[in-house]
Amino acid sequence: MRLFPIIASFLFFNSVFSQEEYINIDKTYDRVPDELLQKVKDNGFESSGIYFINGYLNVNKNDLSTFMDTSGNILNQLYDFKTDMSSAKIFFTGQPVTGINDIGKKEEQRYINIKAFNAMGEPVQTEIGATGDYYFSSNMASVYDHYLSTDTDYFTVHYDKPDASKSGGYSLQEGLINGKGAIVLKAKYKSVRQIANDYFLIKTEDGASEIMNVMDRVTLPVKIGRILLFNEVPNVQQVNTFVSFNDKIIATDGDTDKWGVYDMANKKWSIPATYEELKPFNTFRQLGEHMKHILFTDTFFVKKEGKWGAVDSNNTTVIPFKYSKMDYNGASFIVYDENGHMNLFDIATQTELFDHFYDQINFDNDHPELAVLVSNGSVGIYDYANKSFIVDPSEGYKTYNSVNRNQNHLLKRKDAEGKDDMALFSIKYKKVIASGFRDYYVLHETKFGKIRHVDGTNSIIDMEGKTIIPPGKYMGKAGYQKGILFFYDSYGKRKKPVHCYKPSGEKVDTALCQETLSPDKKKKKKKK
Repeated sequence: MRLFPIIASFLFFNSVFSQEEYINIDKTYDRVPDELLQKVKDNGFESSGIYFINGYLNVNKNDLSTFMDTSGNILNQLYDFKTDMSSAKIFFTGQPVTGINDIGKKEEQRYINIKAFNAMGEPVQTEIGATGDYYFSSNMASVYDHYLSTDTDYFTVHYDKPDASKSGGYSLQEGLINGKGAIVLKAKYKSVRQIANDYFLIKTEDGASEIMNVMDRVTLPVKIGRILLFNEVPNVQQVNTFVSFNDKIIATDGDTDKWGVYDMANKKWSIPATYEELKPFNTFRQLGEHMKHILFTDTFFVKKEGKWGAVDSNNTTVIPFKYSKMDYNGASFIVYDENGHMNLFDIATQTELFDHFYDQINFDNDHPELAVLVSNGSVGIYDYANKSFIVDPSEGYKTYNSVNRNQNHLLKRKDAEGKDDMALFSIKYKKVIASGFRDYYVLHETKFGKIRHVDGTNSIIDMEGKTIIPPGKYMGKAGYQKGILFFYDSYGKRKKPVHCYKPSGEKVDTALCQETLSPDKKKKKKKK
């Protein structure tokens, strides 16, 4: 239940959207059961991951590799080099060619003489197998890739085009084959990268870029400048993968350098490329049995004329363009003024939630409906679900700490004498359960707390605020053993528990308490 600043907070679960459109950011593969991973080890192999790709796991032994299927059968053939299994249930091999890398070490730089085999290890005739000049590159300049799609999959292949102006006398060209080994794109491009499914970003030798549906061999009628990458989205770890959803991309117009959302399937801008910046936002949400990382696709943060706002997927403004910055915390939108102060924006009412901006707004990750607001050094606790303050900033609390393993907020201020005046707020029960005391201590794994009152007395309460041991001037420290709460009669070695109570508040007889809590006496060994 820790509190996080809004600026870094993307871990909450409620939403204010009407459309609720999103995609799952996490890539999903079939995980290999633990018993099959153990079988890999029992057979003297190592696994190259924990997921099946097209129904097969890559396994290695002594720098050679082969496959295990979903039944645990291991192909009885080892290869110097092989690709993943394709969706057509064939894979490709090549003869390693070793070269010297940039730091003077030998490395396998390419795999030539491409051949194809089925899942039984039997040779398969393919178009790429009959093309002797193509190879799989593995050097630092360009490494072959395997791209998955809805109906097929693709592998990049390479070709050395003679070019006297280049070091080595050739220019590295890239093309594409499908999972059946058919050549989809001849190796004549500077680079070929998948955007989504059958859509690829292709760069020609002259530096120009185009988007092509390689299944239909159709080039889209758009000039794209830059496509947003997933690693430019906060809290997303996918590196060098384009942000795409429903065959749409976030990209710039190649002529104006302005951002929009391009619909590749319908060959048009669904959100016109007229914005200085356009950003998606994401959160974590419970979907079924698992927490999933999702990216919203129905609302976007956009910047226009130096100010931030938000538009929906139809380019309708849902938050006006008047803020210096925007965030989303899984429960609400956070907007910032020019001084970096914060407010919440309610899309349903099209208004800012508070009448002024706060220095800080912090949310609890298990209770996003509660916010701790700080303004001019004063702390308040706001119930977002009921749109009301539980602790108003006007009450003058200046600081807060999360205590009891983040079950409570301990609020602090000074009284008229300049001494500590504290209150204990329960996150679970959304109320102040104790107030007007000097100090607070946690007892027995956060189930109880000891309070030191203004008059110097001490008491023990539970986490609902119920008093278990009433205030008194007790001479020793508090404790909890064998279902009994108590205060000792002193701090000395011969201290005894007195003032004993059950958690229900029922008083326990002192003699019975001491007998119950007395340590077991060790039997002395008889001398022989």
